[in-house]
Amino acid sequence: MNALRAFEVAARCGSFTLAAEELGVSQGAVSRHIQHLEDALGTPLFERGHRLVALTAAGRAYAGQIREAFDEIETATRQLHTTADDRPVRLRAFPNFVYQWLLPRLDGFIAENPQVQVEVTTADEGAFQETDEIDLTVQVHHPRQLGFAYHRLFELALVPVCTPAVAARLGQPAGPDALLRERLLQSARRPQDWAAWFRAAGDPAAAARAGGGLVMENSASAYRAALSGLGIALAQREHVEADIAAGLLASPWPVALKPGAAFMLVSRRRETARNVLAFRRWLLRTAARRPAPGREALRHAAPGGAETQAATAI
Repeated sequence: MNALRAFEVAARCGSFTLAAEELGVSQGAVSRHIQHLEDALGTPLFERGHRLVALTAAGRAYAGQIREAFDEIETATRQLHTTADDRPVRLRAFPNFVYQWLLPRLDGFIAENPQVQVEVTTADEGAFQETDEIDLTVQVHHPRQLGFAYHRLFELALVPVCTPAVAARLGQPAGPDALLRERLLQSARRPQDWAAWFRAAGDPAAAARAGGGLVMENSASAYRAALSGLGIALAQREHVEADIAAGLLASPWPVALKPGAAFMLVSRRRETARNVLAFRRWLLRTAARRPAPGREALRHAAPGGAETQAATAI
């Protein structure tokens, strides 16, 4: 089946390279699959040039029949998904997105769709494969892939947060370098974020001294350390609005690091399952709503509109 799929995609794309990109494998793997298929059939399916490949007459006829078979399989599968009203919707997303943004809002979807079961798992960002047993995922920096649909949720904007007690110790800072008086909480997956934030705040001298502090496994751990009063963390703005509004956190310096990326909701391009489509619509509608109370206090651009490239893992 892998060889047949590789042949069908290569015949449709007219390129082993494009087929490899769509399938998420190497060009060599596509070539080997097709060679094995040709050996099994006892006839060449492609004519191979220096950089180009072209279907043989037998290859063109076989590709048409194979494509019809795959279309029938896909149609049957999608129809089964569409009619399976009790099938759970499966979402995979970053821990902080799930715990700080999704779960406080998920009751709204359940109230509107009490018959739909939702399964949520957390993981760091990675490729969305056709074989994955999920329906939706959230990505920020991963390259776009063929066969998937991408919908913008909100921009990546990191702001410093800490408990009100830690913020009170800072007093009224004359500049962002005052944050260096407290412990900076670092994510091991995003080691350059604090330096980038200080540069965006217009203080490159402080950026050179921002390498210390307490290093946590990821952004979720750094956020929890901030809630415990251990120091100041950089957190995604939308993830902390509710805690700031509730008085659990404060933002001692209202500059957001904006590297020009966005949280993207990713699904299969040909998704037809009604439960999945309903959940996707709800997520997009919820993300597009007006900001929570306290948002305006955080909506500040870096001086001069400066933007700094952040690390590539959330």
